Amino acid sequence: MTSWSAEEERRSNLECAAAKKAVLASPDDAAAASRYTAAKAAFKALQQAKPPAEARAKVDKKRKREVAPAAENADDATWHCVLCGVTLSMRDPRARAQHEQGKAHLKLIAQQADASKAAAAAAQAAGATAQQGVTRRAGEAKPAKAAKAEGFFECQLCACTVAASAKGTHQAGAKHQERVRRLLELGPELKKGDWICCGAHPLQLNYASKEACVRCSAPKAGGVPFDNALVLLRQAKRRQRAAAYTAAPVKAAEEALEIDCVKCKTPFVFSAAQQRRFAAKGLAKPRQCTACRAARKRQ
Repeated sequence: MTSWSAEEERRSNLECAAAKKAVLASPDDAAAASRYTAAKAAFKALQQAKPPAEARAKVDKKRKREVAPAAENADDATWHCVLCGVTLSMRDPRARAQHEQGKAHLKLIAQQADASKAAAAAAQAAGATAQQGVTRRAGEAKPAKAAKAEGFFECQLCACTVAASAKGTHQAGAKHQERVRRLLELGPELKKGDWICCGAHPLQLNYASKEACVRCSAPKAGGVPFDNALVLLRQAKRRQRAAAYTAAPVKAAEEALEIDCVKCKTPFVFSAAQQRRFAAKGLAKPRQCTACRAARKRQ
């Protein structure tokens, strides 16, 4: 019986390889073919004499080589971060954890959380105001306006949220002023039920029947509804009148104005001192008399 050893197996394998090479070089050589047949038989006998443990180790090694390509293909899996809009290869299992702990990813999470808090606070304040308006009885004092979300200012025209300290800077910006001018242009065309898309540039007026913007296809839910558009329009007109009045020269102290009240039609005097005070604060001239203004505040 042939005895097996690792050294004998290696020697027999080399002899078999050399004999095969000789046969390929000289296919018609009978002696080379005979040597190759004898070498294969000797190598096969050594393999049969191989201990079981060694045979299993060789099979396991072969299986590992076969499984390796499949494992490499598995490493080609990817992971997509919806928040950052990037796709990462998962060849390195630490890639996802490193991305989620990165500064850019954490910054976007913080901004998303701040915007959600601001929107929730604004919705809660609006709900409280609406509930107070329903339960208030005739003759009762008008409740105070609900406080805005602390630390934030939401601009519906620009569809963005900024810090409360940056409100003045944002409203004075060129982009915001351009949208205000566009809103004033759309004012005469605005009808009940219409809505304004702030995603389009410039602002786009859409009819009530439109469920998406005709310019950018943004959904109706993300636009400014009719009631909110009216409020923004009134604020824009008020600021426009105030700016025009501030830019106009203030008349001399001895020249007072006589204005007819738009509500009770009674004329009232707008003194020069009042004109200077209103101009210093950037306010437009009053349209109602003192009595009508006081009555409106009591309502």
